[in-house]
Amino acid sequence: MCILVVIGVLGGLLLATGQEERKPCTVNFGENSSGVGVLNRTFNGIVYCEYLGIRYAEPPVGVQRFKNPTLRAPNGTEEYTNLGSICPQLDALGHATKVLGEEDCLFMNVYSPAVPGGNDTVRKYPVLVYIHGGSYAIWSPQTDMFGVDLLIESGILIVSFNYRLFVLGFLRHPEFNITGNFGLKDQLVAMQWVQRYVAPFGGDPSNITVMGQSVGAHSVTYHMHLEPFRGLFHRAIAMSGSLLAPSAMIYVPENFTRTYLESIHLTSYDQLMEAPFKELFLFPPTNRRFVFATIGLPIFLPTMENANELGALLTKPSHELILEEPVNQVPLMIGMTATEFTPHFTEEMLFCADDNFPNRGNVTVLQMVRKLIAKAALLARKIEPQGAGRHFYGKLTDMANMYFPVKRLLKELREVHRYRAPIFYYRFEYDGRFGKYKNMFYKGELDESYGGAMHGDDLGYLFSPYVVKQALANRSAFETEWKVTERNVEQFSNFVKFGNPTPGKSDNINVLWPAFNSNLSTPQLLNINDENEVREDDDRWNFIYQLWSRIHECLFYYDCSPVEDLLDKVERLSSGSLSSVKLEDLFDDENMT
Repeated sequence: MCILVVIGVLGGLLLATGQEERKPCTVNFGENSSGVGVLNRTFNGIVYCEYLGIRYAEPPVGVQRFKNPTLRAPNGTEEYTNLGSICPQLDALGHATKVLGEEDCLFMNVYSPAVPGGNDTVRKYPVLVYIHGGSYAIWSPQTDMFGVDLLIESGILIVSFNYRLFVLGFLRHPEFNITGNFGLKDQLVAMQWVQRYVAPFGGDPSNITVMGQSVGAHSVTYHMHLEPFRGLFHRAIAMSGSLLAPSAMIYVPENFTRTYLESIHLTSYDQLMEAPFKELFLFPPTNRRFVFATIGLPIFLPTMENANELGALLTKPSHELILEEPVNQVPLMIGMTATEFTPHFTEEMLFCADDNFPNRGNVTVLQMVRKLIAKAALLARKIEPQGAGRHFYGKLTDMANMYFPVKRLLKELREVHRYRAPIFYYRFEYDGRFGKYKNMFYKGELDESYGGAMHGDDLGYLFSPYVVKQALANRSAFETEWKVTERNVEQFSNFVKFGNPTPGKSDNINVLWPAFNSNLSTPQLLNINDENEVREDDDRWNFIYQLWSRIHECLFYYDCSPVEDLLDKVERLSSGSLSSVKLEDLFDDENMT
């Protein structure tokens, strides 16, 4: 197998020049419109076409700032040879030093196995549309896409795109007729553009999978539930996120908008529209975030619009949306990493939460919740000092922000809606050197006693990893990482093609992945490690899950009696002898969720 010398990684691997590489890729849309891209090669030498910097919507600048996007059709002969600008953003969520990007940023990239003069020009490839993460505030597709090499070799056409972020993407201020959710509306227009124009690139508009990670996964699950997205995709992949996550919705944006406008010294609509975009990002760091379950979240997130507003997209809160059947009941792959953010929060010693939940009017509710959490922490440390009691608050933070939102959505889909399409649930455990976040981004900030992949690490085993140059230069040293990657790419590619990650066994796949919502009484998941393993999924004896489940129902659905009952049980158990007490004694079998 031919291995090329790698001379660049961001946005794709660069090529040595040659006669074949100078021949451009072309795409014809008809009616005198076309686009010119560039030929590239995978690191195994397979030629493919890149179409970069495609405008899928009109630039959201000038009078179009804080306006719903308008789909842009290809016009004339366009060059798709360079990445477009990323959307405006701070260079970090926390200690930011500058504003990156340009306001003219609604660009798309297409990576296609279809090449000019190839033997399969009639073939239509299944399409994978990727939505990047970053708390709806930072990043772009290039943050984690260090190449699409193995997906291309698997016969997948990949699409990525920018969408508006932070204040430009999610400010809502009805007094100025600014409706909000522009980032989600950009995603809608991007999906409409793909449906309309992907065929000339070699893509199959009848076989589109939408995939997102972190808030990208929040978005994917929004797409499943919102009517305007009906029929725009045929499969869905949600990696470490769901629309129930605290970072997926802000309930009282007006509380933050007033403070925001005061901090940037703008008092009128005209001032807001005419201000240089960078000035909109420069306000005190303490005003940029609110807290839910200890994690600081951006003050600009998806929120509810009024149904009578022009182009209204999200008119119900996410905790109500999941009670309705999804409008897109398509095959779903959904999962999380083994530890998500737990290793990052092991030093937490208390529970903090601002009022970003529906049941915020009753002051005693949060007091009762805090009392229950404090007493449950003490009890857990006494009974299970190396189990639930170890780093209790860190585990609770991860439960509330990451694990529970995914599991609550799964429960609703499987048990209430009897979701008609197959659901494939996974836990990505493999802790190797392709994991960018554990090995580089958060390095030095983690409790290293926790093994297993953390939030975002699984992307390094789907796209080419951030250490691709080293891993190609010494493949034998990264043998297990490549093995896990090749198997994982095959599973994801199978799902994109067939709606089933393991339609059969192969050289890479020796474990068949059962559907989570099959007829089995106990649902199953696939644990992805150096060797895959099917496991039963059972949270009945997960103390922190059961604790947060009751708190969630109180905060979001006003059902607080289980919290009162549990607090009474915790207090009674804590006052007696603990020699023979188990944490599961707190939960009656019939109340398990």
